[in-house]
Amino acid sequence: MKVTGDKFRNSWTTVFIEGSWCFVNCNWGARHVKGHDKNTDAENTYFYRCDEFYFITDPEDHIYQHFPDNPKWQLLECPITISEFINLPVVKSPFFNYGMKFANHYDCTQYTSNGIVVLQFSIPNLLGFGHTLEAEGNIDPSKLEGRVMLRIIGHKAIFTVAPPKAGKFILTIYAKDDWNSQSLQSACGFRVKCRERREHIKSQYPNFSYFGPTPSLSQHGVVPQTHIDPLVSYSHDDIFIQFQLQKDINLSHSLQYYGTLNKDIRDFQRYVFIKSREEKSVSYQIRCPVSGKYVFAIYANQMCSSMLDNSGSDCLFRYIIDCKQPAKDKRPLPRACHRWYKCTLLEPYVGDVPREQTVTFRVRAPQAEDMALMAGDVWFHFHELADGIWEGTVITGKIGCKAKIYAKLSKQKARFSPLVEFQIN
Repeated sequence: MKVTGDKFRNSWTTVFIEGSWCFVNCNWGARHVKGHDKNTDAENTYFYRCDEFYFITDPEDHIYQHFPDNPKWQLLECPITISEFINLPVVKSPFFNYGMKFANHYDCTQYTSNGIVVLQFSIPNLLGFGHTLEAEGNIDPSKLEGRVMLRIIGHKAIFTVAPPKAGKFILTIYAKDDWNSQSLQSACGFRVKCRERREHIKSQYPNFSYFGPTPSLSQHGVVPQTHIDPLVSYSHDDIFIQFQLQKDINLSHSLQYYGTLNKDIRDFQRYVFIKSREEKSVSYQIRCPVSGKYVFAIYANQMCSSMLDNSGSDCLFRYIIDCKQPAKDKRPLPRACHRWYKCTLLEPYVGDVPREQTVTFRVRAPQAEDMALMAGDVWFHFHELADGIWEGTVITGKIGCKAKIYAKLSKQKARFSPLVEFQIN
């Protein structure tokens, strides 16, 4: 194949600097941009902006957009053919300006395998991303929602594309280096072809822009210790996710379910328990009672008083949990209150307590001066055993109600603070 005519013609300059050849394209370097002009403060106006990618460009990057008539001026050790050039992904200057790199060699057309296409990029730091997935054909745009999942794992950005049906699709990836900016720039694009049967088509992903850490994670001094990959597989057994804390911070969390509605479960927040909260660490226990996808997120807010109040909070990390085999024990977990600190729940380790039963509660709380449980309007006082363990025997009533353990944490104050909550059913 040979490109003829003037339609796709361009010219550029090669320069030899400090022993290396590179390229300069002044024409493309003076980009014509539509947007907000900082000089005039005008919106949706055209203005010129210097694109530094086109000045002193390495041959390995230059080849994605420029194919010279003479192969030797590719300045590559192994020049590529015109067919190989056409097969390269569509890559634009922001891709290089933001320091992105392909983790593997990718052709412009990607074919699904087992219903998905996975594209992995190396990134120098935490970038903001966006994407669009368009169908080449008559497909309801709503069917394309939740068909692309982005995971950030350290210095890797991984896009997983799961088309809703067989056909051809166009994936465009956008990037930005300022997380708070509303402006995204087109970085690269691919054609995705799905030729597989219906049984290989995957279900939708929860429609979030990304899964993984946000810049607030490091700003608040929170470091994941167990699950670096935000994609977690669940099979029968509970997940324990632990974070190291480098600062004194209030944390909250949420667990959302995305799957077939289950009328028996109204509150999925009851399937997360803060197993431990120490000065330098926090550990979450997560249970998936039914099959489907879950989104677990933790938030930080210095002024937040509730572990379930996320209003005005900064999202630190977002997980997607893929549950194919639900928990063997489908009972909800207890609910930790905001004063659940340096405590360990010994028994009962379930959130639901049966009615008209004698139940023993035991909590290790070395900082407690006194402890009691309130069920409805009735108080049951605990007694202290060895090693800061408090124990109480409770006779549950005939009527369902909340049962909450309180502790007096200071000799100077008579106030009892809530530690952990159960439900008498």
